Amino acid sequence: MKTAPRAIGAPKFLGAALELLFAVVFGVMLGGLVGRMRRVKAVGVRKVCVMAGLVVIAFFVVLGSLAMMMRGLGVMVGGAFVMVVGLAAHDSLPGEWS
Repeated sequence: MKTAPRAIGAPKFLGAALELLFAVVFGVMLGGLVGRMRRVKAVGVRKVCVMAGLVVIAFFVVLGSLAMMMRGLGVMVGGAFVMVVGLAAHDSLPGEWS
């Protein structure tokens, strides 16, 4: 059986060790997820209003961050406008500096 080509000087056990490490890490993560999913309880119909309230709060947080991003964009566009107007005014000035 032919083996896959490997880098010169790389030990043979390195590939097997990495595969083992990946298997252990993936297994631990999957085991933790399965353990959490087993402990999740079914949500009653009366408790759904709490989730709706959390969704509304998340909506307002996203809306606020969008407003802050638009404000930052406005500041950048305003700064660019001031620079362009200043450059145009500087070019139109008479004298030795223009």
